[in-house]
Parts: sequence; structure tokens; C-alpha cells
Amino acid sequence: MVAVGTLAFWTVVIAVVLSTWAPPGGVRAVVASPPGVRAPASATSTSATSTSTSATGTWLLVNVVDGDTVNVTRDGSAEKIRLLGIDAPEIGQCGHEEATARLEAILADGVSVTFDDGQDQDRYGRLLAFLSGADGADAGLTLIEAGLTIARYDSRDGYRRHARQDEYIAADAASPNYSCSTTPAPTSTRGSSTGDSPTTTSAPPPVPSAPPPVPGTPPPVPSAPPPVPPGNCDPSYPTVCIPSSPPDLDCADIPYRRFVVLAPDPHRFDGGGDGIGCEGA
Repeated sequence: MVAVGTLAFWTVVIAVVLSTWAPPGGVRAVVASPPGVRAPASATSTSATSTSTSATGTWLLVNVVDGDTVNVTRDGSAEKIRLLGIDAPEIGQCGHEEATARLEAILADGVSVTFDDGQDQDRYGRLLAFLSGADGADAGLTLIEAGLTIARYDSRDGYRRHARQDEYIAADAASPNYSCSTTPAPTSTRGSSTGDSPTTTSAPPPVPSAPPPVPGTPPPVPSAPPPVPPGNCDPSYPTVCIPSSPPDLDCADIPYRRFVVLAPDPHRFDGGGDGIGCEGA
């Protein structure tokens, strides 16, 4: 009886040693489980890392639509690219011309395109990517730091988080936005140096009012607004059918001009704040 107990004891000890001993080289010994007993799965940890793929070769700039959209070509293939993670002023808005000119200068000598993992194209066929010029500087970051664009369309707005989101947001917070100041025309003082009276500008003549209606004439009947096509139409644009964001659209991406715009205007078509969208397009 004692011998049997001793043998069982040493059998258990040997099994424990074999199950924990790791031979040289770091390979862990594996003890087979008894029949009918499933061995526990080893715990493994994996971390998903977002990677970016850089397009090989150099793309040529065809034209800059605005501060966040360009047309490029390579090997006979033309593409429209929407810069990831930024938003530039639309046509007619403050800073539109400045942002457009700055992006043209950045990309004048060549365009390097970098796609963010999982965000290569939107439903309008535009490529979504980061762009840099011949010197390798990030075009989107450069525009943000100059105050000509803002960091937008990232995970804060319900979009996917992109690889440069934190850098863009930090640069936006540290950079003042571009300001368009209007300076009133100076009052003419011609003749003041010679003692003559300053020249004054007379007020413009009043605009004649419309003639009164002829008695007995019925008032004109206002025409009904054109019917709005069915579909995913954003209520901020009641007289036309423009899809809601995302994706962000520019005036160049839609066929409509001078249409009614209501708040909140997610695409920022009303640059003048007068309730009319894409006036200068």
C-alpha cells in the first residue's frame, strides 16, 4: 500500500515538472490531455495596427478644385482626390482663393499620394488620401497650420479615425484661422492741402419704386418651386436634392447653383450667409 502511494506521488511530481519545464530555445513542453479532455487554448494577444499604403510614382497635378480637392493624372489615368481629415472654404467663402492658391503651390512640382487603410474611396468615386508635394511636406497639415483649412471629418464627426487625426487636431487648435477683414474706402480729402474744401461724395440717386398696380388687375400668382427629386435629400437644401453628409461635397461636385440654404448647412454651400448656396460657382 505504501509503495503504491509513493509511486502515485512521484508520478504527479514528474507530470508537474514536465508541464512547466521549458527546454533551451524557449519552446514550451506540451503535455497531452487524457482522452476526452480538451486541452485549454493558449492565450494569445494581437493588436490591429492601422497601416497606410503610399502610391508608387509621382502623380501630376491637373488642377486644384479648392483647398481640399484636386484632379491628378498618372500613366494616362485621371483621378479626383479629396484630402483626408481637412475641410477648406467653399467658393465665395472667406479664404477660398487663398487656400486654393496655397495648395496649387504645394503640389506644383508633383503629387505624392498616401492612402489611409480602409478609406480609399467615397461613394462619389473620389479617392480619399493624404497628399504631399515634391518636398515631402504634408499638404493637409501645411494648410491647417496656415489657418486656411480646419481639421474635420474624423472620428469626432462620426467618420473613421484616420492615421493623422491627432496631429491635425493639435495643429488646428494651435493655428489661428484665416481672417478676411473688410476696410472701408477712405474719404476723399482732395484739395485739403491747398486750403480748398474737401470733396464730398453725393449719395446715389434713389432707385425708382415699382409703379402702382392698375385697378382691376389681379395680383400675380407666385410660381411653385420646382419639384425636388426623391432620394437622400438633406433638408438644409429644400429646393434641390443634395445628399446628406458624409461625404463632404463642394460646389464643384453638384450641378446646382444659387439655391436656397437653411441651417445647419452641413456642406457649407452658403459662403455669404445670405441663404443662397454656390452663388459664385
